[in-house]
Amino acid sequence: MHYLGDRSKQYQTARTVFSITALSLFVSAVFTLYWGISLYRYETLHAFGFSGMILGWSIIDALVLLGFSAFTVVVFRRTNDKSVSGSYAVMLLIALIGYSYVVYKAPQVKNMTRDEFHRQCTSITGMSDFQMIDNLYLGANKVLCSNQCMCNADPKMWNKFYDKKADSKIVTANIDILNPTKVPKPVKNQTVKELGEPVIQNGLYTIKNGAERISDCPYANETLSTLLDTSFSVFSLDETLNLLKGIENDFSCASMCKRSPLFAFSEVSKGPPQQACRRSVTNKVASIANCFFWTNLVFAVITLIGFVLATMIAFDKRGELDEPLLQR
Repeated sequence: MHYLGDRSKQYQTARTVFSITALSLFVSAVFTLYWGISLYRYETLHAFGFSGMILGWSIIDALVLLGFSAFTVVVFRRTNDKSVSGSYAVMLLIALIGYSYVVYKAPQVKNMTRDEFHRQCTSITGMSDFQMIDNLYLGANKVLCSNQCMCNADPKMWNKFYDKKADSKIVTANIDILNPTKVPKPVKNQTVKELGEPVIQNGLYTIKNGAERISDCPYANETLSTLLDTSFSVFSLDETLNLLKGIENDFSCASMCKRSPLFAFSEVSKGPPQQACRRSVTNKVASIANCFFWTNLVFAVITLIGFVLATMIAFDKRGELDEPLLQR
């Protein structure tokens, strides 16, 4: 402790360090609880059955950190009790190990997510799990918003998928829903009025109170079950539908490797997805991982300083801090 200067400076340094450490522990507890609640709201984690576990561990972790933070008051009152300082050092060591683990794992999770999407989306066999999900979307998109299953959507939201050279008021019966930009040449003298309702535009068959998702379509479950049986054996149809719905809602994307023109499993009325899930998920995971990395790195540095000081006090044979910090 004599390295910190005279007694007055030693006490001032100890008060400052422990105050910042206690504040850091409190903030990290709030941070942990916030992310636990945020992740609990992810439908994707609900579909996998992980949401409850994540929330539970977040609450436990937050309570432990709050307990460590509150124990700082005891340290202030009984600084000269080496058992108290030693106990505090152990608590800070536990917190430091937790922070360090997150700092170590966060970049790994980010890289693993990116590499997994790259591996599955570039598989030359075309039979990876993600490519099979793409095929599931292809099957769903052939039915949803077609003449087989008209959907509840505003076709104008798909204008950027539409071929501006063709007249949007002219329709044909063989528009390719999987390639909405490739609208066929209009048939001479054929107009929407002649076709009646629903109006077909940008490759979509829309009608008020129409289908919102593929599961609303007649016989959709039978079609998807056939595709699912040839692709997956782990998940049931309902589990797969809930998972894909969750991914669409959580990450604002549709289809894994190739962008789908429709939110086929959540709400088609939201308009066209802006990107495939390969990009959306990797960006989201990278953003969360970076947040966890830097915040836990700051928490770790502060906790390390507090741990070193608590250890110095616990093993101080000179008895330089022989009075509680609150009495100085």
